[in-house]
Amino acid sequence: MSTQSNNISLQQLKNRERDAFKHFVLSYSTLLFTKAKLYCRNNQDAEDALQDAFVTIYQKLMDFEGNELNAFISWCSKIVVNTSIAKYRRNYYALERNVLDDKTDVHIDPKIYQKLNKDELMKLIEKLPNGYRQIFLLFAIEGYSHKEIAAQLNIGESSSRSQYIRAKKKLKALILSYSPTLNMVS
Repeated sequence: MSTQSNNISLQQLKNRERDAFKHFVLSYSTLLFTKAKLYCRNNQDAEDALQDAFVTIYQKLMDFEGNELNAFISWCSKIVVNTSIAKYRRNYYALERNVLDDKTDVHIDPKIYQKLNKDELMKLIEKLPNGYRQIFLLFAIEGYSHKEIAAQLNIGESSSRSQYIRAKKKLKALILSYSPTLNMVS
């Protein structure tokens, strides 16, 4: 689609035209579902979170101030992430609250990541336990600080850090089991 038709499409969305929103949902549900799946325990929770996110997106369409489709999709992705986290938090089990320091951190040589393609790495990340995966994705992929993660998940910053370190240890083990010949720095 051209930029001009994207603007018209966004304007139609902001005008709450049903066909435009239906087209948006059909066009981007797979992308947004993939995002929701990363933060939810299972497909059913991801579907519920995505449905709730679409309701929120529809209700808050007027809050989106931009006129670029990519910015709108990013805005929608954040709503999906926040909705997924909120859904997870409602069913959240207590996380371990051990304080870990840099001495207990796990270092994975960046060259290792280069030897795996994106799909292989994402499949390994998806194998992480739910709590580990959420915090790993929020910190390493989405770029949230541990303070922001703690606020979103209603946990302590130290819990966020410790879960992130545990996620890295688990990811290291998963990478080694996937390809034992890869050399890693511990």
